[in-house]
Amino acid sequence: MIFNNLEDLFQFFVNEYIKPGDKVLILNYYNENLKKMIEFIDSEPFFVYNKYLPGIDITCDYCNLPFEQDSFDNIINFTNNYNLFEYLKKDGVILINDEILNEFNYYYLNSNVYTILKK
Repeated sequence: MIFNNLEDLFQFFVNEYIKPGDKVLILNYYNENLKKMIEFIDSEPFFVYNKYLPGIDITCDYCNLPFEQDSFDNIINFTNNYNLFEYLKKDGVILINDEILNEFNYYYLNSNVYTILKK
């Protein structure tokens, strides 16, 4: 599937994978529209960045996240840390900004490739 902009990709991800009551971890990215999309369906976004920015919920190193195992239903990951499955609940999904060569779904935005991984 090809998207014209990041907001359309997020809307697709929210509609297809996020359910009411889900906890969503967003790493290395903040966007007010994404926050509104997630909150609109009664889900809870957690924005994490490695330095303070307005709108960010938690500031920390991406390799040392302050969360327990199986804390999130979904993860949107804009870091190069792909070892996040420990934070994902069973049947959760991760959207990453990279091409992983396997059987998972790819979504294209211009020259960027986004992959959805399921736990």
